Amino acid sequence: MFGYINRSVAPCRDFFSYVCSNIISDERLLPEDQRLYSWRALITGNAASGVQRADTGRFVTTYYRSCMEIAAKRNSFIRSLASALLKVAWKGVGVFKSREAFAFMTAASVVYKLPSVVYISFDGLRTVMSIKTNVDCKEDTQDFDTLAPVLNAFSSTLNATTEESVRSYALAFCTHLSAAGKMRKWYTLVNESVAFDREVWNIDDVSAGLEGCGFSLQNVTSVQVQGVTGVRTLYSTFAANENIEATAKTIAYLVWYSVLLGSRQIYRSFDGTAPSMLKVCMASLHFISEIRSTFAAAQFMSREKDVQVRNIFARVRDSVYADLQHYSFIDPEDSAWSENFFKNVQIVSYEDLAENLVPIPNATDSFGENLLRGRAYGFEVVKRRQSSYAGGKVSRYGYVDFSADRWLHLFSVVYKYLSADSGEHNLPNYAFVGRMLAETLWYIVFTHSNWSTKTLNKIGTFKDCFMRSHPRGNMPVAPFTLTIATLGLASTVHTLNVSGWYDPVVVYSTWRLSPAQFFYTLTTFHKCPTNWEARIAQTVNSSLLYLNDFADAFHCPKNEAFSRIRQCVLEVQHQR
Repeated sequence: MFGYINRSVAPCRDFFSYVCSNIISDERLLPEDQRLYSWRALITGNAASGVQRADTGRFVTTYYRSCMEIAAKRNSFIRSLASALLKVAWKGVGVFKSREAFAFMTAASVVYKLPSVVYISFDGLRTVMSIKTNVDCKEDTQDFDTLAPVLNAFSSTLNATTEESVRSYALAFCTHLSAAGKMRKWYTLVNESVAFDREVWNIDDVSAGLEGCGFSLQNVTSVQVQGVTGVRTLYSTFAANENIEATAKTIAYLVWYSVLLGSRQIYRSFDGTAPSMLKVCMASLHFISEIRSTFAAAQFMSREKDVQVRNIFARVRDSVYADLQHYSFIDPEDSAWSENFFKNVQIVSYEDLAENLVPIPNATDSFGENLLRGRAYGFEVVKRRQSSYAGGKVSRYGYVDFSADRWLHLFSVVYKYLSADSGEHNLPNYAFVGRMLAETLWYIVFTHSNWSTKTLNKIGTFKDCFMRSHPRGNMPVAPFTLTIATLGLASTVHTLNVSGWYDPVVVYSTWRLSPAQFFYTLTTFHKCPTNWEARIAQTVNSSLLYLNDFADAFHCPKNEAFSRIRQCVLEVQHQR
């Protein structure tokens, strides 16, 4: 990295360009984010040195191979996906009534993340359910060439249903659903379940559909229905159950619709060539993202690194809390919440990660089955993760999820940059992970929704003062981001207690620079984007220009901005 420092740029004038400009031009050195995972390992199952391939690697290997074997034969994939969907979402039952139909659409939507004629979603944290018609009836978008492989998957149960009859029925039925309109209505199930049962769908069917996904109707506070008449029309088709042939065609239509649109998600970049086939299978890994995250966690995470993260977090948390008290942001009536938050907030440990508590599925030779099993695994991981949040809201800052004002969950990619070195002040660890945690804590403080009016006014006063003192004399591109970045950086620096902070030493056998210069270079390196972005450049440069320590480290001339944090704190403290 240090060999790519742009020495033609004065660090005091443009530190972002000093660190990032040459690195951006050679993206091999960019801090990796989504490109972090070893694609070769994902494809072949070869884990990083010292890491067992285990069940995750074996699943990914078989998944990818099954995709490559079938990707060029789209109709074969359609049949594979339809067969797999029937097996897991309709569970092979021979009865097709309203209950089975709702269970199928719930599983397709919620568990397997596939499009559905009636798309159903359930937010377990907010306990809100959504049901909406989701049809496009233009004939040129239907792709009825894929009907044959879907009906072939039905051969044992719907063998009397012909391709032409389903095609005609699908167009007519889709038009009927679309014509029903998009009327939206909310139902509070505590006192409107009877109305829902009468106007939308049998409430017991809905309960059974949710239970099939591991949820309970008792946990649903409200349901938003978009296209009430259309949903009721579909329900009536199954509830009447008088015309067996019409029911069979409706079933075929439901499955075909989900499979057709689901396959389009995967085949978006396919043009029939071998390179595009490779691209399709590589891209399909994004549809089993939790499997991919679990594999990355196995490569980069360890109990030793977990200990390091906890130690870093404890020091950063104390530093942020000390700065918060020094800045006098919190009114006395909010001090109890503030104290309890910083006392109780924790990092989710390696052993407690949801990814470690859900078994990896077994892979088969069928790509359709592997795709659905991978998505079902992701669904279970997310459900397990959310259940541990105990109903708290989940928010995200960078690579950190936080919930219930207590739990911080670091993405597994973060551990790639973390050293298990037990040194008390490992500068590379603090430059990336420490600063990220500090910024996250400041973000939580600034976005907490239950502060008193006095605390909110103090925070607002500081932010206004901070923006007025922008070093370049004009409003920054992202003022809130700049405030969080600066306070997070300041708190991270306050965490460090390195002897000889400004004394040059030899680093990486080639460079001679002080620990302070080393730290600021590393923490900026992790901010380098893949392409030049004015917003990021301005945030990086401006956040540094607020800190006296940076000026001392690089011997920069000091202007009024370097003392502005202290002046803004005084402005808050003098506020009545």
